[in-house]
Amino acid sequence: AVHLGEAARLAPGNPDMHRNLAAAHAKGGRHGAAAAAYDQVLELDPADDASRSKRAYCRQQICDWSHWDRDILEMTSLIQHQLAKGEVPAPTPFDTLSLPIPGRLLKQVAQRKAAQIAQEEGGRPLPPRSPRRALGGT
Repeated sequence: AVHLGEAARLAPGNPDMHRNLAAAHAKGGRHGAAAAAYDQVLELDPADDASRSKRAYCRQQICDWSHWDRDILEMTSLIQHQLAKGEVPAPTPFDTLSLPIPGRLLKQVAQRKAAQIAQEEGGRPLPPRSPRRALGGT
């Protein structure tokens, strides 16, 4: 994240640099720093819905509830709008599971994402997952 921070400092107007820095912070568990970097991304690229979703998730991880109502409203509205347009919603199925949005929307996001992945795999259905074995089982 140090090198990405330097890159973001050297290219302050480049949202990709801030997006990469935010992702590195989030992956490293530094959700407060990630949320701040996502703020910078959204200042530079207000239409970046994926970053908006990831910022909401990071805020939740650090218990920053000051934007909670707005974040939930934005995510719900965004998901409904993108589903209505036939798009794969920007928030990932994992990100949506962390937000209190209606179950029907969660299911639609997951279904749309699964269809996208299947199409990227050449239209082949995804193989079923093997059930996990019980701990200590054979």
